[in-house]
Amino acid sequence: MDTKRRLERIFEIASLKCCKCDDLHPDLHLYGISTLEEWKKEMDITHQWIVKNSAEVLSTLPLLEHEWKESCKSIRLLIQRSKQQEQSKRVL
Repeated sequence: MDTKRRLERIFEIASLKCCKCDDLHPDLHLYGISTLEEWKKEMDITHQWIVKNSAEVLSTLPLLEHEWKESCKSIRLLIQRSKQQEQSKRVL
């Protein structure tokens, strides 16, 4: 799966959980996810992939910005924070 399609899938999955009450949208089963624990595990895997492939992810985000503006903003913030944490570890 190419980076653009993978990010679209990530955004779709992330959007199917209510950020206020943690309710899952019934369509999550289309992604093989049926519980909040499975959703969280998928997001953990996603986080690791995004950080590991940050350069490619950052170069792909402009292609998705129009449709997924807030999601792209969140990904940039996630990458920035991960880099800051990595730099902090090096200082210690």
